[in-house]
Amino acid sequence: MATDFSPGGIEASLGTATDKWKAAYIENIYGNVKGTSDKATKDANGNVIHTYYTPKDNIKSKGNATTPVYIDANGVAQPITSYGGKADTAGKADTAKTCTGNAATATKATNDKNGNDIAATYVPLSNEVYKAVTANGIHHNGIYRGKNLGTINNLAEVKAFLTAHTVSNGTNWQGVVQATAITGQVTSCELEIVAFNHYKNKGDTALNKNHIVLKPRKPLMYAPMNGLTSDNKQTTAGGYYNSYMHQTVIPQINAVFEQFFGSHLLTRRALLSNATSTTIASMAGSGWMGATTGWDWYDVKACLMSEVAVYGSTVFSSAFWDVGEDNEKLPVYNFKNHVANYREAFWLRAVASSSHFAYANHSGYSNNNLASFISGVVPLICVG
Repeated sequence: MATDFSPGGIEASLGTATDKWKAAYIENIYGNVKGTSDKATKDANGNVIHTYYTPKDNIKSKGNATTPVYIDANGVAQPITSYGGKADTAGKADTAKTCTGNAATATKATNDKNGNDIAATYVPLSNEVYKAVTANGIHHNGIYRGKNLGTINNLAEVKAFLTAHTVSNGTNWQGVVQATAITGQVTSCELEIVAFNHYKNKGDTALNKNHIVLKPRKPLMYAPMNGLTSDNKQTTAGGYYNSYMHQTVIPQINAVFEQFFGSHLLTRRALLSNATSTTIASMAGSGWMGATTGWDWYDVKACLMSEVAVYGSTVFSSAFWDVGEDNEKLPVYNFKNHVANYREAFWLRAVASSSHFAYANHSGYSNNNLASFISGVVPLICVG
């Protein structure tokens, strides 16, 4: 039966826009309801409000750019203190306490890529201990490298090399340490750095300039220390300074190095033996006769090494006159022996007896030989 309230299944309005019902008491409503409501359990998209959202008060002041938060099971925001999984493109994690998983490009971390604890493994460049070590290039005497720095072709390149490696100021020697090598095109030999400031302030006139000490890795040439006497006898008369080696061979070497290094080839003062006696026992051993008896200061550029410079002590040196100012082992020989690069013998400046000079044997041991024996020539030079 159709009534005003149920017009036969036909849609009808309950009241009008201007003629409204004041109140309606209805137990169930079926269909769509339009308008506003004071309370609801779902949002406009059907999301359950109490599980999909959390009140703003829950997260107020709890999250920011450096302190992220998450919502727990009760809908309360909690600060994130650890991370797991991948962080391949992580930028800054200023307040992160722990990172696990893949953080390949993170800009902040507690461990390096090998898992070493950074604080325990490294010293910051600003650290005072590091500054103390690097402030004085002399510490390079305790570092071995062995790298070849390439070929130097002319004086201009020598100057560029010395400038680039801050040799003149003596406080850094950037990039050069023990056994660093350079190849000299003019000298046609490979020179290696064997010491830093080794002769600084030595001499009756002090060597003031900061310098690197170079030596050829293998002999520059082969020559005797002395020729035979007029009656065909071996001799060490006049010590090292008056030998054929120092008076004739070394000046030829100086000329080549002067052309190559120019004014950067330094002159220093060396205390060289200049007299001998055939009737004095040598310190080389029992039965050895002939020894040096005097010395003096001389200008040198290239000069042969003493036994002490190579071995750290005398072995066949006839007397203290044979050592002079060259009384310290070259730092490079703390890291390798004298045949580490080439198995070749070379002369040393020490007289061993009235007929023999000391030399470093090609098999790696200390030795001596007749003054007229032809052996390698390996001098030291100072460059700065």
